[in-house]
Amino acid sequence: MTKNREQKLEKAIKQVKRKDARKGLVKFSTDCLPIDSIHDAQGFTEKLFSNLKKSNERHEVKLYMLRLISRMIGRHKIQLLQFYPNLIRYLNSHNKEKISEIFAMIIESCHDLVPPETLRPIIEKIISNYVSEYCNNQHITVGLNAIREILMRMPLALDPEQIEYLCLYKSSRNKSVRAASKSLINYFRDVCPELLPRKLRGRFTEIDEENELKAFVFGQEKVNTDIDGIELLKKHEKIGTDVNLAADRILDNTDLKKIKILKLKEGVKHVDRHGFRDKDDELAAFAEGKRKDELASKRDEYRHKLELLMQLRAEKARRE
Repeated sequence: MTKNREQKLEKAIKQVKRKDARKGLVKFSTDCLPIDSIHDAQGFTEKLFSNLKKSNERHEVKLYMLRLISRMIGRHKIQLLQFYPNLIRYLNSHNKEKISEIFAMIIESCHDLVPPETLRPIIEKIISNYVSEYCNNQHITVGLNAIREILMRMPLALDPEQIEYLCLYKSSRNKSVRAASKSLINYFRDVCPELLPRKLRGRFTEIDEENELKAFVFGQEKVNTDIDGIELLKKHEKIGTDVNLAADRILDNTDLKKIKILKLKEGVKHVDRHGFRDKDDELAAFAEGKRKDELASKRDEYRHKLELLMQLRAEKARRE
């Protein structure tokens, strides 16, 4: 295997692992906290927000009230649409030391039942005040990270043109700004690549039923009805697609590890379709009339090398 092919393979494996990690990411905390036991959460939050608008307290006290309201909205998935335009006032504050706290409130109050049009003015305000050429690098980094966290909860909150503008910061001279922009690009490559310009989608990005733009509908929640990647295991073991494999037998660690390897093989297929074999070796195999079982052993060797490569990457990550 050449060094160039190994680098391409490592990039493809890294993208497949990152995509799987995003699927298993829990967007909201599942811990049981005292705030979850509040009676009539909707009425309590509306009363608290009404008191906030009438309040003449100090700025710090208002921030505490905002923090509680945002926590209630996020934990109970409350629809309080008039809360978000009120946050724009605090984004205009000249005290930029506490802007990260306000960004955290905005992120915490976002959930999948809030219409994207409601949050769009807030994101546009963040872009105009904190992500522009007139801002310092620290504010641009914080602004890009905040926008990424909002879009992780609501991918349709921005237009492709605005996303393209944010992606332009990947060529910034500042390292933190560049990293924040690239993390935003990587997120859209995994979740919805159609929102990115074609030149930023990456060589190893594929558009399927899960990440196409049509699959993102407001209010629609994706529910998994089967184990992720079990269709690859059925295909590998030559089991019919109509068979419910998860109900017929208990999948052990060997089966789950096999599914992981098959998903990696599927992810790197567009990098190297024939495994680690060179073209000369393949032509020689056909010229000598080798049997199919020898070619199958090559594929097993390919899987073994994939496992070794994964182990080497894991050891390297531990050392770092």
